[in-house]
Amino acid sequence: MIVGRGSLSWLIVRDLAARLPVMVLPRWLKSRTQPVVFASMALVPIIVGEELVWRGVVQATQVQRRGVWRGVALAAVVYAQVHVPLASPVLVAAGFVCGLAWGTLRAMTASLVPALVAHLLWNMVVLVWLPLYVP
Repeated sequence: MIVGRGSLSWLIVRDLAARLPVMVLPRWLKSRTQPVVFASMALVPIIVGEELVWRGVVQATQVQRRGVWRGVALAAVVYAQVHVPLASPVLVAAGFVCGLAWGTLRAMTASLVPALVAHLLWNMVVLVWLPLYVP
């Protein structure tokens, strides 16, 4: 979880607040969640960068070398493998499925915009909305 109660940033600030003798704390530390606006703003440049690299460079290179569908599939496999160090098989599987979906959007439209929008919506739901509203 990136935002909200239990997220790494929330835990770090809470731990610092407990250990330091004097610290000015942000108001959101007392609430259940961090502001969604800040999380949303952080996601946009991250996702733009990811799409430029994964669909704009990695997939484009593989499509040129191996053809459209093999290139999309190989780029999705590599994208999923990047998630292996996080030690979550679910995250690796989600990375593969999302990589295929976003790669297919890129291949079918010849544009990064649909993949970028789909990636942004996915991350907003999974990283911002679900932690706020699903117990």
